[in-house]
Amino acid sequence: YKEHKLFNLNSAFNHVEVIEIAVLNLRKHEKDFLQRKDLKYVEKFQDTFTEALDEGSHLVELLEHLDIETENVLKLLSIMKQYNDKFNSIVFTYLNYHCAISNITEATTDEDEIRRNYEGHKYYCEKQRKNNKIK
Repeated sequence: YKEHKLFNLNSAFNHVEVIEIAVLNLRKHEKDFLQRKDLKYVEKFQDTFTEALDEGSHLVELLEHLDIETENVLKLLSIMKQYNDKFNSIVFTYLNYHCAISNITEATTDEDEIRRNYEGHKYYCEKQRKNNKIK
């Protein structure tokens, strides 16, 4: 029993480390996007965000199994979702300004809509970048 509990505690620690690295990478991808205005960093941000949420969900399950309080982890996941929403708003502001997206009248934080709009306008933005119309 003790070995199993130690194994689970070690596993929880590993989840925490992965989340820490993911948070650092989220910030890196955000800075890269803001600096370079390259949409590939939006995709990297979203992939990293999804990875971090998955790790967080696994961590919560593991902590609950170990009867360890999960309030702080849940709070972190909530803050990360807010961060994702704010970043997506910045991306849509950029797309509205630089790519002349006419069918979106205001920024949204709905992840599915963001992905649909991002994919729909990615080609246009890449074409504009190739023509040196946007940086």
